[in-house]
Amino acid sequence: MAKPVKIEDRKVTPMFYQGRPVVTLRMVDEFHGRVERTALRNFKTNRKHFIEGEDFFMVPYEEWKELLGGGTAVRNSYGGPGKKEAGESTKFVGSRGGIAGRNSSRDKQRNPMIFLTETGYLMVVKSLTDDKAWAIHRAMVKAYFNKRMGYKKPTDEEIAAFNTDILTLGTKGTAEKYSRSESCIKKYTTETRAGRAVQLSLFE
Repeated sequence: MAKPVKIEDRKVTPMFYQGRPVVTLRMVDEFHGRVERTALRNFKTNRKHFIEGEDFFMVPYEEWKELLGGGTAVRNSYGGPGKKEAGESTKFVGSRGGIAGRNSSRDKQRNPMIFLTETGYLMVVKSLTDDKAWAIHRAMVKAYFNKRMGYKKPTDEEIAAFNTDILTLGTKGTAEKYSRSESCIKKYTTETRAGRAVQLSLFE
């Protein structure tokens, strides 16, 4: 797990999705001291410029519940464009980066949730140009998005699964499925990939 980072006067533990640091739209509003839904409005206004999987992820309820329930978010975010708000519990970062507060009835919403990558975050806050915004921009890029997931060696069961899935999903697909880097997948599937290459060469 990544260590907490300091963003202005608060400590936040970076969240990761598919191996990449991400933030929710509500977190952006909280960090920048903006009225609720400011980030959501900016996202919806410029939606055509955002590329899913590169600038943002639409994370299913089952996954964002785990991310926000066990991770350290400022608060849960808003739901996807044109949908009801999802998971609006009032969870705030404590002095040690922990979560405090209690869930509201809206946690029962099961809509997908928007998580921004670094490029998505920068696109959403492009219009925020006051002095505080610039300071937050710098802290987010240098401290939050510069973090990497702590490396944990895969178990024997995971390695076996890598070697099975790589035959159908490929390196990138397997990495995304298990939230691992492609280099990690390659490291533990060398023999499988080599064998696959030999098989394919027989048909050439």
